Amino acid sequence: MYTGWNYRKLAFQHNLKEVSDADTIKSAIEDELRIVEVALEKNTKSYGAWYHRKWILGQKLVPANFDREFRLLDKLLEGDARNFHGWNYRRFIARLKDVSEEEELEFTWEKIKSNFSNYSAWYNRSVLLSSLLSKKAKGFQEEGNIVSVEFENVRDALFTDPSDQCGWFYHLCLLRQSSTPHKPYVVSSWPFDKSNIEISSQFKGKYEKFPIIFCFNQQVDGVNLAAVTVNSKLVSRQHITWKPLSANNFRKSKIWVAFLEIFNENYEKSEPLSVQISARFCGSIVHLNFVMKLTYTDHQGKNGDGFEELFL
Repeated sequence: MYTGWNYRKLAFQHNLKEVSDADTIKSAIEDELRIVEVALEKNTKSYGAWYHRKWILGQKLVPANFDREFRLLDKLLEGDARNFHGWNYRRFIARLKDVSEEEELEFTWEKIKSNFSNYSAWYNRSVLLSSLLSKKAKGFQEEGNIVSVEFENVRDALFTDPSDQCGWFYHLCLLRQSSTPHKPYVVSSWPFDKSNIEISSQFKGKYEKFPIIFCFNQQVDGVNLAAVTVNSKLVSRQHITWKPLSANNFRKSKIWVAFLEIFNENYEKSEPLSVQISARFCGSIVHLNFVMKLTYTDHQGKNGDGFEELFL
């Protein structure tokens, strides 16, 4: 049957080869579209018919009647909502008409709500969502929040019919979306989360410097006060500067370090100091909570630069 559609394409090209009259061209195209529509009514999964219709409109010999195309799609998808040929053609028409991905995403959800077992709608939604998130389209900048909402949506489908593979497919897509390996993430940090640290101070100056270290899976930039929030009663946030270790020419590094300045005159030596750090990197949030206690030696010196010397 593919060969038959190919012959028809060649005949169409031959018949219009010397034609310049707009009405004749339009009439020939209308004839082809009607023939394809008849074929699709008999077999909605005829790849050759769908492809021929796509090819005809793709020639752009006359403006496409998008209302008719969407009516045809609505009619055929109403009969078989999981027809992936129809969904593929809808993506083509949406691109041709320049329909926004946000609108198409909403359309997929309408189809999914009417039938959780619509694999094609779930698939189309996964493609659209991935595209919108990768482009950081308006309303899709906060990837973590968007994916969380999608997890809630698909959970309804999983509870409705746990044996249906459609919802599980989309669930897997969301897991991949939320744990994409090419994105930077924090591999380790110092101090560790929920750690208790006791440090012997070598200096009795105005303040002590205490290092905070983030280690990433790849070189990153943008580690600064805007990305990292530090909360502690004796730590001066404005004095914190993040520095890359072994940075490349683009000031990117796998390891970033900053020094908390703890002012000694306000520090009760018998009381542990609680520090909370929240850092947002590439859409993910890292929380560190640790407790530290300083003990002093008799050594006299300048302000606490002992730790910082290790990173020079």
